[in-house]
Amino acid sequence: MSDAESGLSRRDVRLAYLLMLGREPESVDVVDAHRARHADLASLSGAFMASDEFRQKAGVARTWTPIDVERGYWATPTHVDHRVPAPVLDRLAARIKDQWTALGEQDPYWSVLTDDRFRSAQIDAAGLAAFHASGAAAASLIDITVGRSDRPKPSGTCLELGCGVGRVTRHLAKRFDRVIAVDISPGNLALCRRYMEDEGVANVETVLVQGVHDFASLPTFDFFYSVIVLQHNSPPVQRFILESLLSKLRPAGQFLFQAVADRPGYAFDVDRYLASAPPEMEVHSLPMPAIMEVIRSSGLVADSVRLDPWAGFYGSYTFHGAREA
Repeated sequence: MSDAESGLSRRDVRLAYLLMLGREPESVDVVDAHRARHADLASLSGAFMASDEFRQKAGVARTWTPIDVERGYWATPTHVDHRVPAPVLDRLAARIKDQWTALGEQDPYWSVLTDDRFRSAQIDAAGLAAFHASGAAAASLIDITVGRSDRPKPSGTCLELGCGVGRVTRHLAKRFDRVIAVDISPGNLALCRRYMEDEGVANVETVLVQGVHDFASLPTFDFFYSVIVLQHNSPPVQRFILESLLSKLRPAGQFLFQAVADRPGYAFDVDRYLASAPPEMEVHSLPMPAIMEVIRSSGLVADSVRLDPWAGFYGSYTFHGAREA
């Protein structure tokens, strides 16, 4: 297969191996097999992220090396579609809904933390306990990040985007008077409700979002929280979600969310994306300038934008800020 016959070049695939797996591909045949299977870098990297090799090599505890930062710093700019007409946005959202409905039915815990220990066929009582315990660290990011700022300790109502099965929700419920736990997966949301009931948590309201326009009906809130969620949506959907939710933040309310915002080599063409076959799980990047524009246009102030390890590769950031009182 020549480079002209595929949207991905051999160089694209080789760079993906180097950046995400830290090694050269096995052979030219393997490279061409990836080019035949994946229409673009988003599809290829999503498949890599779902692989055991990636999780073992990267994981959320990865320490960045100078070469990681250097590659990201000098990466060539690429084009990312992140504004689309409403009918196209609906198609993009429907694709993600179908993926996460299936994941919530087949592999709910693995869909949240892609470690084979949490596969439905393998997870046991010890694994489930470890899974739920990991949510404490994710929620503690609020204490750490707000503690670095001059903002007061948040309280009131927290909206959690992508609550999944309640891994972090349980710990957010200890910090806020009320938690609105939002998810697109009916299966994951059912497990979240069951987990809250089992734990005796009474201040969590679960909300199923069936389409992007459901965000308009959500109430206002005092704190917005989301980690390892936005990246599983295409850039236009990410932008729409952020615009919808950040506009609902009350005066003096704060936000803390993670997004892949500077992923080297990532490009997104909406037409090619919609023409490609959906992978099991997708990972996307919404460019930093688009995120900062949404924050500003929502009348908010960003206090910090910190490089983080959540996605397991260079380019993921945690954003914290507020609406001034």
